[in-house]
Amino acid sequence: MNFLQTYGSQLRGLMLQGKPTLAEYFWTTVITFLHNIEICVLGSPDGWFFKYNTRVHVDQVLHAFALNCPNLTALEIQWDPETLRFSDKSRKFIDRLRLKCWRLKSLTLCDGKYYELVKGNFERAERPRVVRTSNSYTTSIVSLLCRYKDLQFN
Repeated sequence: MNFLQTYGSQLRGLMLQGKPTLAEYFWTTVITFLHNIEICVLGSPDGWFFKYNTRVHVDQVLHAFALNCPNLTALEIQWDPETLRFSDKSRKFIDRLRLKCWRLKSLTLCDGKYYELVKGNFERAERPRVVRTSNSYTTSIVSLLCRYKDLQFN
């Protein structure tokens, strides 16, 4: 936490997935320090292996990203559908993320009701290719490397 408080504004990419103890409170606190973040991966895809004692309220996490991270281009939330909790007002938080983070090109979620809700929201806004499923797509911070274009080839 101290590292992210000190250097968070300098980070452009952050992948802190697979840590079951890093849940909603941690992320809503830390996101306020990540003003220049472009790519972020959070959550734990292994919910089947480690059962959470609490559920993660994803609306608050999306709200924090919308308020603090205008440069966000890719976000992957890896918590499984049994761990994610969302409210009836989720559409409002999704709209806010879509409008405030207008550079967002990829939002990767696990299959389930929340994925369908978010996908429908982006499709109504005529941005159908933004929302992806974690079964077919994974987010990486490799594109932030200064020599990334040298790595690409035909």
